Amino acid sequence: RLTRDGFAVRDVPEAEAAVLRARLHVAMNRPDDARKALTEAEKLGPADATAEVSALLADEAKDDEALQAALERAVLQPGMSRWAPYRLATELATGQDRKALERVATLLGQATALNPNADGAWGYLGEVLAALGRADEAIVAAEKAIALVPASSRHRVSLARVYTRLERYPEGLKAAGVGRAIARSPAERDDAQRALAEAVLQDGHQPC
Repeated sequence: RLTRDGFAVRDVPEAEAAVLRARLHVAMNRPDDARKALTEAEKLGPADATAEVSALLADEAKDDEALQAALERAVLQPGMSRWAPYRLATELATGQDRKALERVATLLGQATALNPNADGAWGYLGEVLAALGRADEAIVAAEKAIALVPASSRHRVSLARVYTRLERYPEGLKAAGVGRAIARSPAERDDAQRALAEAVLQDGHQPC
């Protein structure tokens, strides 16, 4: 049902075209071609415009230091995708002090604003908001992830962790139980089992 008239048409500057080519090469698993296009883009335009592609390449290469540096630049650019703030949030996930959690929540908020269908970002946002004590927002975010992908065990486990953090243990147990029931892999089942055990432990009961 798509028609040509339904697509906006515009002239693409050379620098942006080079960035788009670099993105395509990354997606097609052609890192050498991506780097060539990236070098071309850097010659034609501002270096920061290529930051997200640099981050994609660093992520593929498992270069954590280069990845975080590129992501920090990318999230400041107006043309970024939801991937950049979401990926940076996962890189910063080890920080548990309130300032770090607020930064992660802000990044995940950016990701969900850029793509409201980013179910993984919604689930993670719910857990972070719960850690910050923002109960109502946390539940809404976690339930949004489930609404987008109801069959995801991971999202049920996120909701379970939100409820456990908020000391709503019966609801946490229920969500974790559903997560375990619909798990599709041993890893998902183990993750759900851990969430279930945590809810039981925090609730002061002995696990069955």
